[in-house]
Amino acid sequence: MAARSTLGRTLAVGSALTGAGLALYLTRVRPWHMRWNATDEELRMAMPGDEEVGRPHYDATWAITIDAPSDLVWPWLVQMGEGRGGFYSYDFVENLMGMHVRSVDRLMSEHQVLRPGDFIPAGAGPGLYVKRVDPGRALVLGSPPSLEGELSATWATVLIDLADGRTRLISRNRFRIHRWTPGKVLQFAVLDPGIFVMVRKWMLGIKQRAEALHARTSRPEAPEPPTLH
Repeated sequence: MAARSTLGRTLAVGSALTGAGLALYLTRVRPWHMRWNATDEELRMAMPGDEEVGRPHYDATWAITIDAPSDLVWPWLVQMGEGRGGFYSYDFVENLMGMHVRSVDRLMSEHQVLRPGDFIPAGAGPGLYVKRVDPGRALVLGSPPSLEGELSATWATVLIDLADGRTRLISRNRFRIHRWTPGKVLQFAVLDPGIFVMVRKWMLGIKQRAEALHARTSRPEAPEPPTLH
């Protein structure tokens, strides 16, 4: 009898803690990470690809300022993908998910052109499809045609030139699930914070690489040593 009472109290405490943790996540943590670093104006800003996902179940906008001009940011976006430049995020997490990713720290001339309809590999899954390309300004990726009945998704990235020569990178992820199943509910619960963790690292990875490239290309060349006669 005592064991049952102890078990009951344990379950009650566990349920209470779970409920409190969920409430904290939904009221504090999630509102913060769904708009990480983005201004109110950026949240309201129309992004390319928005029209492709009506009434999204997931709609997040993130932003970061990069101390480099946009022409040194864009090449890192274009070469993304498995077997290409990687995703500049947590490679070990992506590889645990079945990918074979190694994020590079150099520009790859062979992967500097993307066109609408191009396929970007991302593991054994359906991968990403290029929806729209505005060279130097915007890239929109999305779910493949094979998933149209299950999911609508877009990942839009826009580069905005700032007056001081820096770049504002804004990323928006939207998706809507058309057919809910218990498995998809669980998947959504994992993806909800997981997408933010991975994309935030991706944005920081882009920033690090673009700023390092800017530092290298803007460094004045050393003067020629004087000729001795």
